Amino acid sequence: MTTGFYDDKSGALFTADCFGALLADVPQRAEDLSEEELRQGQMFWVMADSPWLCKVDGAIFTKDLDALRDFSPARS
Repeated sequence: MTTGFYDDKSGALFTADCFGALLADVPQRAEDLSEEELRQGQMFWVMADSPWLCKVDGAIFTKDLDALRDFSPARS
C-alpha cells in the first residue's frame, strides 16, 4: 500500500514508495542511473510489490499518473 498527502500550507507533497525500484547499487544521484536501469528496477519492484498492477486498465492508470505529474508541488 502506498500513502501520500499534500500540505497546502507549505506546498509539500509527502509520499511513501510510490515509485520504488530495486537496484543493484545505491546511486549517489538519480542522474547516475540510466533510464533502463531505473525502468528495470521499477518493473521488478512493481511485480514484487503489486502483481495485480498488470491487470489494471492502462488508459485509466495513465490518466491518474498524468494527474500526479501535473501536480507540481512546491516541495516533495
